[in-house]
Amino acid sequence: MKILHTSDWHLGQRFHHLTRHEEHSEFLQYLVAYIATNRIDILIIAGDIFDNANPSREAEKLYFNFLKDMVNLGFCKTIIIGGNHDSASHLNAPKVLLEALDIHIYGELAEDLKDCIIDCSIPSQKLHIACIPFLKDSDIRKESTEDSSHEIDKKIRAGITNIYHKVSQLMPSDSVNIATGHLFALGSSLGDSERSIHVGNLGAISQEDIKQTFDYIALGHLHKTQSIDAKGFIHYCGSPIALSFSEAKQIKEFSVIHIKDSVLELERLEIPKFRELFQIKGKLDQVIQQIEELSTRTFAKTIWIEVKLSQNQISKESYDQLFELCEEKGFELVKVLLDRQVDLIDSQKLFQKDISELSPKDIFDQKLDLYDGENNKDALRGCFDYLLNRYHEGQNS
Repeated sequence: MKILHTSDWHLGQRFHHLTRHEEHSEFLQYLVAYIATNRIDILIIAGDIFDNANPSREAEKLYFNFLKDMVNLGFCKTIIIGGNHDSASHLNAPKVLLEALDIHIYGELAEDLKDCIIDCSIPSQKLHIACIPFLKDSDIRKESTEDSSHEIDKKIRAGITNIYHKVSQLMPSDSVNIATGHLFALGSSLGDSERSIHVGNLGAISQEDIKQTFDYIALGHLHKTQSIDAKGFIHYCGSPIALSFSEAKQIKEFSVIHIKDSVLELERLEIPKFRELFQIKGKLDQVIQQIEELSTRTFAKTIWIEVKLSQNQISKESYDQLFELCEEKGFELVKVLLDRQVDLIDSQKLFQKDISELSPKDIFDQKLDLYDGENNKDALRGCFDYLLNRYHEGQNS
């Protein structure tokens, strides 16, 4: 049997002022073609299908066209779990209909844990998959306004561990058993584009917390491909496209689990880049030289560039020169940062756009770029993400 593990598509993501629709469309076409050519038996999408709880119609169309293509293949079972960016109720809305088409959706944790286990066995191989989505506070702990951050952390971690333990006890002992998850595991590395599940590292779990008796755990949430165990069987496949400039040099992958005679083998497959992103650093003259060098290369699509100038200020003439050079070369200059981390492009766009065009996250992130106070920016961003996630959970419940 062959199982393909992917996650963190973030359909509908706005990359600053730019859309990712073209790259996402090409990735989904590539994925369907791979599944068809290699006769994949089961597809697991481990959360964050969409970039936010209220995706655009364009993003929804991509998603449903992909599901239609999967149904047309006629041989691949599809399993989808909700991530922290997804709306559980939105994902679950077509659940009953899609199950008839062998597409199984778990936007939220099943009330009866037995219902999250799918029997995927064939005559020559027993296989069961436990479909555990992103676990909300309401799934794993009883809230108390009296709890300290340490007590919250303990309760979250204990709650997550307890669910994986209970589910593992329900799995048959004579089967290959796989679980899914959408969470932050200790020992893994975060990038700029991941939004913390909880403030700081609250809720971060160890491999011992979730390993239990599972043979493989298909994880989502982190965008960099990585495993948290030595064998590589507790695995983040990562996002299929770079979701921030910090991911520009990452090799993007999906994973294929080969099962034969109950023995698992993990294959990691590189995904082609559907658009090139570049981070260019240095003084103005060095940056200009690097842009000139890039112009000697050929790219399938307009490249997107982030410039980090190693200086605290830049004249309007120099800024215009940089912008005009990229325009002349056919490049998209997306960000210009100074040593003090002010994005000259986005700070202008923030005040030029109507507020209705910006998401709460856009406004907060761009205002935070201009913040020069004593509080840690990552901690402030974590607090905001936590509150925003709680708001969306309330809206979706």
